[in-house]
Amino acid sequence: MKIKEQTLKEMETLNPKELMILYEIILTIKNIRKEYKPIKISSAYMRVRELLNDLKGSLSDDIILEREDRI
Repeated sequence: MKIKEQTLKEMETLNPKELMILYEIILTIKNIRKEYKPIKISSAYMRVRELLNDLKGSLSDDIILEREDRI
């Protein structure tokens, strides 16, 4: 909680114009926070993970081998 106390102390030294700028910054931060919503992992993504979980070997090595065939 020390940061909040330090911030309030610093706010006391600001002039009205600076306080208005700070207030606008606070509102902007609050609006940004509202815009971000947790990303829901789709069921398709989880299904792919389940299928790849049983894969033996390295999928990246297999992909590299397939690309080498085309080169």
